[in-house]
Amino acid sequence: MNRIMRAPRVGALVVAAWAMVCMLGWARAADEVDLDALKARFQARHERMMTLKQQGLVGETWRGYAALTPRGEEELAGPRARERREEVQKLLAEENADRKTLYAHLARQEGTTTDQVARQNAVLKFKKAGPDERFQDREGRWWTKREMLEAAEAE
Repeated sequence: MNRIMRAPRVGALVVAAWAMVCMLGWARAADEVDLDALKARFQARHERMMTLKQQGLVGETWRGYAALTPRGEEELAGPRARERREEVQKLLAEENADRKTLYAHLARQEGTTTDQVARQNAVLKFKKAGPDERFQDREGRWWTKREMLEAAEAE
């Protein structure tokens, strides 16, 4: 009698364990990032992003994402700039969505947070940037890299 009572419990445990393995497999598959596709999208946008940065319309935030600068907000305001503004906003949304995906992937690999990876990327972008590229500080002010470096030297 005792063996008969245990059999269903063992069977239920095996089924539950199998379900967990399947769910973990599905979660892992959903968690996987197609890095080649991600890289291709970044590369496809790179030239347009660099042009917008050189024009001073787009810059980098301290949180690791791209955003319109005050100059970009001003130049893309009004009804005549509506189509271009929508195009730039779409480009930024796609860029930032892909960055968030990449940051989350890297955070999982490194055992850290997405925000931490994003801020580390912001530092790397600053180091690689040209002197006239724009960056937003933690207080929300926009500076060129040159201005930030000069302000740091003056302190």
